[in-house]
Parts: sequence; structure tokens; C-alpha cells
Amino acid sequence: MLNPSPSLFISQETYSQIREKKLKGPNGWLLFYATESGFRRAQRVVDIYNDRLSQCSDAGKQVELIHKREDGTPVIKGYDDTETNPRLPNHVAGANVFVFSDPHSRVSGKSVNDEIYRTLQLVYTLKVHGAHEVNLVMPYLPYSRAERSSYLKREAAQSELFAKLLDTAGVNRVITYHLHSDAIKAFFQPKRVVGLSGMDFFIELLSRFKGDLQSVVISTDAGGAKQTYLLAQNLNLDYAVSSKYRSTSKETTENLGIIGNLEGKRVALITDDETVTFGSFLNAIKNLKARHDVQEIYAAVSHFKLMPKYLNNLIECTKFGLKKLYVTDTIPQIPELLNQTFIEQKSLDDLLVFVINRLHYDQSVSALIKLDEK
Repeated sequence: MLNPSPSLFISQETYSQIREKKLKGPNGWLLFYATESGFRRAQRVVDIYNDRLSQCSDAGKQVELIHKREDGTPVIKGYDDTETNPRLPNHVAGANVFVFSDPHSRVSGKSVNDEIYRTLQLVYTLKVHGAHEVNLVMPYLPYSRAERSSYLKREAAQSELFAKLLDTAGVNRVITYHLHSDAIKAFFQPKRVVGLSGMDFFIELLSRFKGDLQSVVISTDAGGAKQTYLLAQNLNLDYAVSSKYRSTSKETTENLGIIGNLEGKRVALITDDETVTFGSFLNAIKNLKARHDVQEIYAAVSHFKLMPKYLNNLIECTKFGLKKLYVTDTIPQIPELLNQTFIEQKSLDDLLVFVINRLHYDQSVSALIKLDEK
């Protein structure tokens, strides 16, 4: 129209009214988007966020989650030639967008690399159309185990490439959980990585063993030794480290022994940031039963990436004393694995709500971490 309605002209007063209708923070108004893999998590987080809003002075305001267009088709459209292209159904200029994506989801039906590229496309499209900031909520960061090349192998640090791709697409901040290595953060600088600590999860679940002289905290490998030490310090327990050798060609691990004082220990608490085969746990547990008098074993894993074909490793561990396995939901996992009676899954949804809320208003998230680094 050549003569727009005068009501469409924005003054300082009407702009203030527009802002009042939205959850405006220092970096724009709050908006959630989700890829196919991240939608279920995003919906849960939005529901919790909106429930909290209804109990405070912002009652009546709601966070909006965009996953599909009005006609019901996905935001990220797929074509017959298998190419994809996001098409935004709403205005995003000036928004502080939180994009949810779970590339390693076992239930989405998408490959990791396919979902990564869809995520890059969505972020890029949001930035092209004026999103002020785009925050990527990805509880498990793909290629976290590839922060360096394998010993004596012609490889590259794929984690660094992934970080560069996110930067190129326009990601301003990455929110993730229990990084495999803090060195990964260097690949994103000066962009910010909010790498939430997995230690609180371990401390909370294993707190009933605090100060027990018959219990010991064990790391599955030397790489997790510092984490094991901090956990042991917070639980006031002894600690030990399981030494292993990983074959990069056969994708297998061999236990070389457990370093630490296990005399008089009947309970072992084994933790790790992630597992795909549960092989490291199985080797350590077998070693404990063969060479030491450990009777009960409790395990905790931040990222439960176990593939169905390795379920037997998990079952075998129960025959050697594994009583309980605690996991988080960073990897949307198939029911076949989660329905095992000895597995207990904990949700990150409440934590993510508080993290997003504090980041939206430029507040520190360190208040959410209870770790006592002694």
C-alpha cells in the first residue's frame, strides 16, 4: 500500500508499549526456536518457564516457541532432492533467541551431521532476519571428544571446525553441559561458551556416601582424574583412577589397572562425562571384582550416548556388582535403554530454565553451581 495507516507509524511512546508486551531484556525480547531434534526439550523448558512467569509480576506474558509454521509444516523445510531451507513464520528482528538442538538424539531419526547443518541453517536465517543475539542450547556438544587429534594419527581437531561453523552461522553464545574438555572453550573465543558443570549432578546423587570410609570415588581414565579428585573432595572420600588404553582403530579399551588405595573399600562410585559402549565402565568394574573386595558399585554418567548394540555391556556390569546407573537427559535416548530397572534418569529442564532466565537478563549463572573447589 502506498498510503499506510497512520497507526503503523511508531513513536517513542508506541515503541515503549510494544516493549511492554514482550519479555524484553538487555539483548532483546525473549524468543525460543527449536530444530526437530530439540523440540521436545524446548517445549518442556518453555512450559516450566511460562509456569514460573505466571507466578510472578510478569503474569500474562508468555515465552513463544517456534517449531512449525501456521500450516503445520516444519520451520526447516525439506525438499525432494534432500536439501533443506528454514523459512521463519514470524518477525524476529531485535529478539534474543534461544535455539534448541540435540544432534545426538536417538529418537529424532536424524543423523548427527544432518542435524548440525539444519541447526546452522536456522541460526544463519535468524541472524539474516535481524535477531539481535542467537544462543544455541545444545546440552551435549557434538565432536566434544575430538578436541585434539589421536596420538600418532593423521587427524584434525574436529571440535575446532565445529566451533568455526557455529561462529560463521552467527551463534553468539553456546549453552552446553559437562564439556569433555575445558580446552574446547578456546575454540569459541571471544564468543562465550556456558559450559555448565556436571559435578553438581554427581554430588547430589552420591551425597549419601559422604564421609563413608568404606567408599571410594573412581575415574574411568586419567582424563577424568581432576574431576574425580574434586568429587572426592566434596564428598570427603578417597579416590582412585582407572588406567586404560584406547585403540583408535578397533574402538575398544583395555584396563591397565586401578591406581589408588582400595584397601577396606566395599563401595565404588564410578563417574564419567559420557559413554557410548560402556566398555570403560565394564573393564573397571571387572578389575574391581577380580583384584579388590568391592561389593557394590554405583555409576553416574552425564551424557548417556550408549548405542543399543552395547546394552549387553551394561547388563554384564550388573552381574559384577553394579547396583545403579544415574544418567541425565542430555541425549534423548530410546525407551529400550532407559527402561532398564537399574537406570535412573535426571532431567536438566529446571536448570536450563534458570540458566536461560539469568542469561536473558545478563546475570551470572555461577550462583547456580554448588561445587566447592577445595
